[in-house]
Amino acid sequence: FLRLANLTENLQKATASAERVFELLDTPSNIVDPPAPLTPPTSRRDIEFVDVTFGYGPEESVLQEVSFHIEDGETVALVGITGVGKSTACHLILRMFDVTAGAVRISGVDVRQLSLQWLREHVGLVSQDVFLFSGTIKENILFGRPGATDYAIEQAARAVGAHNFIMRLENGYDSF
Repeated sequence: FLRLANLTENLQKATASAERVFELLDTPSNIVDPPAPLTPPTSRRDIEFVDVTFGYGPEESVLQEVSFHIEDGETVALVGITGVGKSTACHLILRMFDVTAGAVRISGVDVRQLSLQWLREHVGLVSQDVFLFSGTIKENILFGRPGATDYAIEQAARAVGAHNFIMRLENGYDSF
């Protein structure tokens, strides 16, 4: 009877959690495609922040008038203590949020003028928070691009320097 009572309590908690998750999934996004999305005119992918200001709330400014330019092919590190806006800056490039003021540009085009599909297909983000799903390495890579070929999966792993490590595992890309 104690186990049954415990199971009932856990089911009630799970139901409440599931309702909240579905409520969040049903919330429409404020970030939408522009009416006439642009494509950058060049394959060169410079990133530029021009007087960018952003806050998660009206009184909580995380970035204030930040400007910098990253050349195509250049490696840059954003460093600083927790809470100064490093992850926020990366999320602004992908339009997870829109700037409060200023502009984030890729190849000279404001990211708010690009289609979300184009933007998220051409910009990759490796977060400091690691998320791995139960499943094989191959299945985890496929999560980001369902239907990718084995060649594309290997190229993705090579691009992030993981291929040699994966190949040293007993089952390679089929390792859990």
